[in-house]
Amino acid sequence: MSGYTYFDSKIWDGLDGFLIWDRDTESLWWPLIDQAVSGPLKGTALRKFDEAHWTDTTWADIKARFPHAQVLQSNQDFKRPNSWPRLRNPTSIQRNFKQR
Repeated sequence: MSGYTYFDSKIWDGLDGFLIWDRDTESLWWPLIDQAVSGPLKGTALRKFDEAHWTDTTWADIKARFPHAQVLQSNQDFKRPNSWPRLRNPTSIQRNFKQR
């Protein structure tokens, strides 16, 4: 997740949606429309994993499993950094993720 949200009044009745950031190309992907909305891959379709690996959930299920979970409020803003640190070895993220 990038921490950014994206808005288009013509998409999902103007629903804000989280963006996924691709560090390698610095493209931002909007899952609500399944494509990149900025960067060198703008307009490229998002390739998804097989939906058999996904589970639909509800806020009640999330709160039951993660009682301290919070929701971001729409239209919040913050000062953006001028640059992002480059990740030298992305395999360290994968190893740390699997340990949880």
